[in-house]
Amino acid sequence: MDLLLFRLINNLSMKNDLLDNIAILLSKYGIILMIICIICLTLSKQKRLIGLYGILALAISLGVNRLLKMSFDRPRPFMEHTVNLVIERAPSPSFPSDQALIAGVFLVVILLASKKLAAIAFIYSFAVIVSRVYVGHHYPSDVLTGYMLGILLTIVVFYVVKRIKKAPSPKLTVDV
Repeated sequence: MDLLLFRLINNLSMKNDLLDNIAILLSKYGIILMIICIICLTLSKQKRLIGLYGILALAISLGVNRLLKMSFDRPRPFMEHTVNLVIERAPSPSFPSDQALIAGVFLVVILLASKKLAAIAFIYSFAVIVSRVYVGHHYPSDVLTGYMLGILLTIVVFYVVKRIKKAPSPKLTVDV
């Protein structure tokens, strides 16, 4: 099923220059804009904590993802199949997708920062993860797992930080 869905999406590539260029732009630079948006939240007094927690969620999520990539060591589609490889790429583990993970973190952070931007953030982040399949770098399960993992880990980070902030501070006393 994963390969079938991969082929359905990837076979759309290299038939339309406009779609190819959009996919290249999203695939190469999409996460840069997402990371910049998260960092820019720290510049706003009202959204600073959300931005800082977003940066923390990115760091933790990418660390977890690195461990998963080493554990699964799944080859990329172009390493095992004939694909339309729109962007050249060196072989490396495919599962789960780092860019999709960042897209998941971005989605939650933007949702927490502004409900008004939630639909735009979803469409943008989803377009970025689909572009990774379109250009031939990931299977759909790579990007869906990365996306869901980014969402889940970001929610966990925000929840844990919120719980820690509500916990009473320990009092330091010295008994003499």
